[in-house]
Amino acid sequence: MSVAFDFLRYEIAEINYKIIEHTEDIQNETQKEIPVTTEISIQKNTDDPKLFRIQLNISVLEKRQFNMLLFGYFKWNGESVAEDTEQCILTNGAMMMYPYARAALSTISVLDGSKPIMLPTINVFEMFANKDQEDEGK
Repeated sequence: MSVAFDFLRYEIAEINYKIIEHTEDIQNETQKEIPVTTEISIQKNTDDPKLFRIQLNISVLEKRQFNMLLFGYFKWNGESVAEDTEQCILTNGAMMMYPYARAALSTISVLDGSKPIMLPTINVFEMFANKDQEDEGK
């Protein structure tokens, strides 16, 4: 069975982690919904139109601040690049990359002696639908 595209690799281009509020209570907090900002974009390779790079920016600001820039590299396996190829790679690629960001944040946040920060699961389709609605309202 052939696949539409390959996930070639990912890389963490930038990562920042900072404790904003030093309290003893961080250790005893219960897990609650955390404010997360996610931005996703895609760029096509100018030399090879079948190669794409997704840029995933994730920010968390609570008692600890976390920012990550993650790149994912993908190759389209189809005969030609269709009109909806970018959206296909962007949507599916984001779903493939998000667990790497989630694992990095939970690992880094537990190293400061606190409870790990767990990024919530996201509905990528809903996120893009909301973004499309926002873009139409502009």
